[in-house]
Amino acid sequence: MNKELVFLDHHGGIDDLLSLLLILTMKEKELIGINVTPADCFIEPALESTYKILQFFHQEKIPIGRGDFYGINAFPNEWPYEISNLAGQFWAMTIDTIPSYHYVYFMWDVLATSYLDIPEEFTVEAVRAKVSNRPPNAGQTYLDEEGYKVTIATEMNKEVFYEYILERFKQ
Repeated sequence: MNKELVFLDHHGGIDDLLSLLLILTMKEKELIGINVTPADCFIEPALESTYKILQFFHQEKIPIGRGDFYGINAFPNEWPYEISNLAGQFWAMTIDTIPSYHYVYFMWDVLATSYLDIPEEFTVEAVRAKVSNRPPNAGQTYLDEEGYKVTIATEMNKEVFYEYILERFKQ
């Protein structure tokens, strides 16, 4: 069986590191490379955490790239945390770390990553969208009939998602 090749670009957030853990548990996927973009993180700790996760899975040969695009709306310096390579600690850190967001926000990257493995559990819709590249909304995605054709997830069974994630992280 040929594995589907996956390249991960992440910005060192806790949810991004959980996504990396998740991809490494997927038997039908092969992670061929990682790029860390310092959009919302300090690059050195993000690279170190990425490498530690690869070590945990004995996958140190997977190449790690270092991006140089810094986020326009990056998080304040007070928000980043030191991160270990244990999924439980990542998950625990996602709850209430940024009071203005809801818990669901932190699971977005993990939810999106789970689509690689269980697409049949998602309801999706084809739309046209653009991404703002100007402050103060740089990075915001919005619907636009002249935009790129993209597929978005509109629904996912929460119980199935949590069962899937918990099963994956038990490995």
